[in-house]
Formats: sequence, C-alpha cells, structure tokens
Amino acid sequence: MSSLQEKAKVLLRAVGEPEVDWRHSLYDWVTDRIGPESVSVDIETLKRIEVVSVLDKYVRPGQRVLDVGFGKGKFVHYFISKGCVVTRIENERILVEQLKAIKPEYDLEFGDALDLAYDDASFDIYHTQGLIFYFDWPLGQLRMLAEAHRVLRDGGLLIIIAVVPGALWRMYKVYSRDAYHSRFWDWLRRLLGKKPLEKYSRGYYLSRSQFRLLVSVSGFEILEERPLDYASGVLMWGGDSYFRKDCIPGESAGNLNWLGKLLYQINKIDPWFSPQICAIVARKQDEKMGL
Repeated sequence: MSSLQEKAKVLLRAVGEPEVDWRHSLYDWVTDRIGPESVSVDIETLKRIEVVSVLDKYVRPGQRVLDVGFGKGKFVHYFISKGCVVTRIENERILVEQLKAIKPEYDLEFGDALDLAYDDASFDIYHTQGLIFYFDWPLGQLRMLAEAHRVLRDGGLLIIIAVVPGALWRMYKVYSRDAYHSRFWDWLRRLLGKKPLEKYSRGYYLSRSQFRLLVSVSGFEILEERPLDYASGVLMWGGDSYFRKDCIPGESAGNLNWLGKLLYQINKIDPWFSPQICAIVARKQDEKMGL
C-alpha cells in the first residue's frame, strides 16, 4: 500500500472504529511526580509481571533497542540487564526531567514517536507499552508504526503492547463509566488536597482484529500475540482493593478476593475473558512501505 490514507481506509472498512475513552495526561494524577520506587523495581519483581515472559523470548545481548514512551520508568533498566544498547524517548518533558534526576546514568531523551530523530534501519528492536493508546485512530497510530518500521533494520522486531480489553474488563467499563472518568479522579485529587487536572487526553481501546490488522498493514509479520494482565480486569470486580500498594499491575494473580479468584479461573477456558492489554511481537518485512 502506497500511503497512510489508503491504509486508513482499509482499516476503517475492515474493522471500523475502536471504543474511545478520556483520561488524564500520562503523568501521575495523584503525585504529579515520579518517585524513586517507580524505577527501583528489581529484576526478580519484574519477572512476576507477565510481559517480561514475552520480552525474554526475543531480547538478546548486544541488540540495539529503541524504548518509546518509557513513562514512569518501570522497565527502564530491564534492557540494560539483558546486555542491550538502549535508547529511550518520552514526549512528556516532566517525566524525562524527573527520571533523569533519579537515573542520570541512563540514556533518556525527549522525543516524538511520530517523528523519530534517528536514521533508517538503526535498531534491532522497537519496544513500546501502551503508548499507541493515545494516538488518533487510525492515522496517528499508522504514523507511529510507520516510524517504527523506518528505524528498524530488515527483520527487526516490533514489540508493542496496546489496551485490548477482554470481555470482563469491557463490562466493567460500561457498568462504572461515570466513576472511571474525570469526575472520580478529580474528586480523589480534591480529597488529597490537590487541584483538579484540566488536561485530558483521548485514548482508544482496540479490539483484537483492529490491533492485528493495524500491525499487519504497517509492514510487519506477526510472530506472536499474547493477552496479558488478567488480574486488572478481575480486580475491578473481585479485588480486595484496587489501590493496595502490594498489588502489582500485570501480576498473574494480583490481590484477589474469593470472587476474583473464581473469575480468574475462567481465563483457563477463554484466555480473552479478563485481560486488559495485549502484546504483539512482529518482524519488519523487507518490502518498502512506500511512504
């Protein structure tokens, strides 16, 4: 396909529009800052998070990795621990500045995922978690993947995670829509003595078919698709407390009560029952995208 517009038409015809949500800016709506605990997660703790089992299959020492949208930095030292050469970019200046203050030894840069400042075929792996949620469907998301395709070498890997909720998670969103949106978070900020946030961002919850087709039309061959974070979907219905500090998002079981444990078992029958996110690993195809 010769243009992003043509690809956008294909996506809209084939899979339609995703569900839209509104949420606060990426930085922490409670603390307005990154705490050292955000980047001090040890490797053993990271191993408990499901996405690491995906990364471990493909990440090798010596690979050049572009980590796009590092957020609060939970995975900021993962690729270093694997012996990779890592470049990280983030388009929220407050996150870059605060994380640099905590980890000055890391290569952290302010950058735009839609206009990467790197040469063609510069990286072996392009890694991003959740960032695509914030780009407009479908052109913004296509532009992001076009840049990923450009900076990857032939045969390089795209490791991308998107919000692709399962049935249980979507049911919760419908049931508690008003509580989940801005009024609840603003009320919580007031309770903590903080001003309500005025900046909201639009995000897109993709379906499995939308996510797969988006990656495929962007010039990638899908190697693996994995639903992840089963616990978050279950926690909304059957968690002791969604805000408990000892509940690590992405853990295989999380902090579940009796109902949550029961609901969690349904995933053994239908793996798309309660996941919140999905990981796709895809290989850059050798053909030119013609952009």
